[in-house]
Amino acid sequence: MGMRPVGCILFLLFSLVVISGIHAENEPAVTELYLKNRIFSDMDRVSMHDIIDAEKTRSGLATLSSGFLSIEKDRLMLIPLRLIRTEIKKDYSGTIILVGKRLQVIPEKIGNGKSGWFYSLLSEHLEKQFPDENMCVSVEFLSYPDISVKETDSINLTINKQTSRYGLPGGLCTVNWEDTNSSQRQKGVFDVIIHAYAQVLVPKYPLRAGEIVSLENTTQKEVDLGEYPYELLFPANFVPVKAVIDLVPGEPILQKQVTKNIIVRAGERVTITFQRKNLVVSMTGRALSSGSFDEVIQVRPDGTGKSFTGSVSGKKEVRIEFR
Repeated sequence: MGMRPVGCILFLLFSLVVISGIHAENEPAVTELYLKNRIFSDMDRVSMHDIIDAEKTRSGLATLSSGFLSIEKDRLMLIPLRLIRTEIKKDYSGTIILVGKRLQVIPEKIGNGKSGWFYSLLSEHLEKQFPDENMCVSVEFLSYPDISVKETDSINLTINKQTSRYGLPGGLCTVNWEDTNSSQRQKGVFDVIIHAYAQVLVPKYPLRAGEIVSLENTTQKEVDLGEYPYELLFPANFVPVKAVIDLVPGEPILQKQVTKNIIVRAGERVTITFQRKNLVVSMTGRALSSGSFDEVIQVRPDGTGKSFTGSVSGKKEVRIEFR
């Protein structure tokens, strides 16, 4: 005998509850953390409660150690989200969603008094100087500003770069400040050492001169850019290059240690691919200039006197996209 309508409804409701419960149990832990923009600290480690404004948790955040994040208590720091995420994941296996931007850490001994607003302005100024939010910045104070002016937004800050890397301030620097709205034009100067840490490429194993350097045989390492007098290789927008000397595992690769890996040479016969959305047409032609992977060169298809600009897409291959 079949189930009555009321019994069917109750059975369906019970099934939905059970299924929902199973789904909830199997649902991966997800935690949203809303980070503070700035903190003042006199500790060499800070807790989760020090750096978050709010937390939304669906499956429970594992209890983290009270000092889960290391900081340099005598330095002003800009700590990127990637480092915070790495430290959290040491104790928490669920999915972490971090909402915010780099965490500004100001030493309490210099920033928690009447001049705290000045160091907050300095932090904001550094944010603009280092727009890459994946970069960690640490400022070591060799001298401190004598701030006698009241809180104001008319302070003009200038960092004189005695040591420059990639157009960024780094190493020993002088910071000039001036109150542009003050009738007395109060101003001052103090010295700092700026450490800018970035991810660069290093070989996984020994690479000989003439070998191709790629993302497959390299890994990333964080270094202080101010310690290197020459430009390094960064993972962002990287294209394979050729080593001109033997490369040591774990040592940052300098730009002068590599050269372009030319895979299309001027005068060579090449395959030219024209592409517009889903329409693809290939033909042969001749390269009018040389280039490495993804580099823009000039080519001339067979049977035409017209030249085109395209990107090197492979060995003796050029791609031309129409939009």
